[in-house]
Amino acid sequence: MQSSLKHIGHFLLLSGFLILSTAMGASAQDSSAKSGTQAVTLDPETAAELEEIGRQISATTMSPFCPGRTISACPSGQARQLREQIVIWLKEGLTPEGVRNRLIITYGEEVRGTPRAEGVGLMAWIVPAMFIILLGALVVIVLYYLRSRSQAAKEIESSNEAEVEDAMQQRIHDELEARRRS
Repeated sequence: MQSSLKHIGHFLLLSGFLILSTAMGASAQDSSAKSGTQAVTLDPETAAELEEIGRQISATTMSPFCPGRTISACPSGQARQLREQIVIWLKEGLTPEGVRNRLIITYGEEVRGTPRAEGVGLMAWIVPAMFIILLGALVVIVLYYLRSRSQAAKEIESSNEAEVEDAMQQRIHDELEARRRS
């Protein structure tokens, strides 16, 4: 039992470490994205590369015009204009992070496809992961409990059989002794 609980403890400790390191990485990405608000010259060589970067931004940014859809999946004319504007911003030298920040400033946090890894947004990353870890630990504990309970039942059953067998042996022995005497 101690060995299994020790393994569960190690599992929970490792899982907690992974969650925190993931959250810290996401927080670092948010910090680096904030620095992209300045117009910095990009180094893509062709307009096609800029358009591809624009498509990637449109595919990962939620549309302010079509709830639940990305900018690239939104069929509205406004979304089409926004896709074109993203490419224009890139051609003007804005970094992809700068474009995303401009979209967030203009349309609000809702265009961010994922919650920020700080404040309440950090909880949106940690709580589901902790729930999954705790649920996994609970499953392990319940399975261990059921296994140990069934083993205890088998031990009781085998000890009962041994007692019955001992009693039966004694009875047979007594009856044989009684027949010998008669």
